[in-house]
Amino acid sequence: MKLVLQFLAEASGRASKNKEGGSTESLEQQILKSNPVMEAFGNAKTTRNNNSSRFGKWTEVLFNPQGAIVGGSIINYLLEKSRIVFQAKDERNYHIFYQLFAGAEIEKEMKKDFKLKELSDYHYTNQSGVTTVDTINDEKEYVDLMTACDVLKMTDQEKDYLMRTTAAVLWLGNVEFQGVGGDDEISEIKENGALKEAANLFKVETAALTKCLTKKLITGTTFKNYSVSAAVDARDSLSKGVYSQMFDWIIRRINVVLGGAVIKKEAAESGGKIKLTHIGVLDIFGFEYFDTNSFEQLCINYCNEKLQFHFNEHIFKLE
Repeated sequence: MKLVLQFLAEASGRASKNKEGGSTESLEQQILKSNPVMEAFGNAKTTRNNNSSRFGKWTEVLFNPQGAIVGGSIINYLLEKSRIVFQAKDERNYHIFYQLFAGAEIEKEMKKDFKLKELSDYHYTNQSGVTTVDTINDEKEYVDLMTACDVLKMTDQEKDYLMRTTAAVLWLGNVEFQGVGGDDEISEIKENGALKEAANLFKVETAALTKCLTKKLITGTTFKNYSVSAAVDARDSLSKGVYSQMFDWIIRRINVVLGGAVIKKEAAESGGKIKLTHIGVLDIFGFEYFDTNSFEQLCINYCNEKLQFHFNEHIFKLE
């Protein structure tokens, strides 16, 4: 995927300079720099691959008649949300969690603001027994991520929101529950400080977050108490939901900068004056088979099979 995009950017850059006398290097770099950001939040170490794509994406690169890149857009598919709350032995969570801690060693203020401890202190990063990978330099990856965010014109506030939300999800995973009066059918939160830190990072009231984790809305203003096991499920569901929405926001934010939707609209409204061609690059999920396979892994493998069939049908058979 990266090699194909590098080639397209290089070829387009030459076309732009040769045909128009200018350079669209900025847009080309933005397309290339979208990869480190998406990989940080969407790739992870598995037992088969240290940089496995845990989501699928379709990247469309738009060209003018001279062969210069004029826009781009990305569609993402099925992020593996189960990885956020659980990893099998010798695997890791998404790269961003480890980059966060590496970055906190560079930016001490961030470590202080987020009250970060050690990776082994967090439930969402200490289940697999692996936090470092020989072939991955998390500190360098963090620096590359911040550089990519700058190229994609993310503000300091937006970058802070991304890292803050990542830290909040980690703290949320440390929230523990116990039964009220020994009754596991009625849950309450154990006092270990994790709820307070998560609420502070999410910038919500602790009472609101407590209610969200221990009670289920039935109708209107009627709530039902979660059991201890249901509260754990609610905590993990919230973590997955928040992270997934953050990932979707990243894709939308990248698409705004690449401007594919705008240039397509202008071409459609130009009455044929603006002519576009495009090349699409499909980057499928990591097709993997483990001792224990999650439902999401089943969906990923099934989706890969369907995409491969679609590719063979349309590129080879029908053409």
